[in-house]
Amino acid sequence: MDTPIHTYAPLPSEFHIRILVLEPAPTSTAPLHGTFELARLTEIEGTYEAISYTWGKPIMSQSLYCDDKTQIRITQSLDDALRRVRFTGHRRRLWADAVCIDQSNTKDKGVQIPRMKKIFRSAKKVLAWLGPGGNGEEEAINLLVPADVPGQSAESDDPQLSEDETKFASHTVQQDAASVQKLVELPFFSRMWIIQEIVFNMDVLLLCGDAEISWQRFRTGLSIYKFCFPITTTLLERLDAIAVVSSLWEINNMVDLPLASDVHHLEVSSDKGIIDLLTKFASYECTDPRDRIFALYS
Repeated sequence: MDTPIHTYAPLPSEFHIRILVLEPAPTSTAPLHGTFELARLTEIEGTYEAISYTWGKPIMSQSLYCDDKTQIRITQSLDDALRRVRFTGHRRRLWADAVCIDQSNTKDKGVQIPRMKKIFRSAKKVLAWLGPGGNGEEEAINLLVPADVPGQSAESDDPQLSEDETKFASHTVQQDAASVQKLVELPFFSRMWIIQEIVFNMDVLLLCGDAEISWQRFRTGLSIYKFCFPITTTLLERLDAIAVVSSLWEINNMVDLPLASDVHHLEVSSDKGIIDLLTKFASYECTDPRDRIFALYS
């Protein structure tokens, strides 16, 4: 007998959200089990982690089993993400749009989607799932991880690498540049929603297969990478878009890190208009074209 589909309990108010409490498992292959908590967002700030990921093909081939003996059908991409972040010894409090928003309820989506900025801002950390890797992307992350070195001023028209950066750059040149390109060209970095999911939280961790890297080190590594390799037009466009996200991230989190936005002296300011951003992210992917406005409006 098939497990019945989960019926969502309605949220008590527009100020409430659902938190997925993911049960631990000793192995990555064990079925996914979890429960839902309903809480006011203002009362649970910093007590959960938000997952950013690529939905992928809309084929609900996997299951998340709930404590009431029901199931929620999910995509392979979300299944992979949940298995990657699941602990072996204790529960993990998470927010993931596909299961924490009732996707069959138009009213629920209409209330929750516009609140995603606040949901991601209020999370303790953002876990950005890039995918399972296996095509050199994990090796690229391991190349970028040592990039915690002093950066260049964004005001410099002719930036010079520091001694540490030169050493790192020389080491990187000896590696397979294709792996870094494959990392940047992963579908995750072509998503519209990456803008508000990354920009509004200080602590962002990128996960690819078993490898991981903080957003700070990722952006610093790319700022060094651009000095080391001839870059194709396609790759340059992707790096530019990532640079916009990095600059907005810096503005919103009031940090002073090496700007990746000088890929070719791109300037980004806090008064950037939505039309300019729509143009910059015109090639970015979203399931519903209206999501371009939702993702950028915040």
